[in-house]
Amino acid sequence: MENLGNMPKNFRFTRQHAKMVAEELYKLTKPDVSKAMSEVIEDETEEFICTKDAARLIGISVGRLYQTKDTYGCYTRINGRIRFAKRRLIRAIQTGCFQQ
Repeated sequence: MENLGNMPKNFRFTRQHAKMVAEELYKLTKPDVSKAMSEVIEDETEEFICTKDAARLIGISVGRLYQTKDTYGCYTRINGRIRFAKRRLIRAIQTGCFQQ
């Protein structure tokens, strides 16, 4: 085993040390993990709307929405039909991604 920095050569890494390290890592990563899990849960419980409703929400025609859907990336195919993630669509509108 190699020497870890300024640790004495006869230092023994015990189960108690491992527990302390694990607790510190948990404290450091907990906010990031919580945020990531929240985002995953939100995405998995997303409400999807049809193309007609999405076009009405944005204020553009259905044809224009079909032409530009790849630009925004907040759609998926469900049972062969295009559906838009409502929350992500609203966020895109608020950030000015959609131009009429």
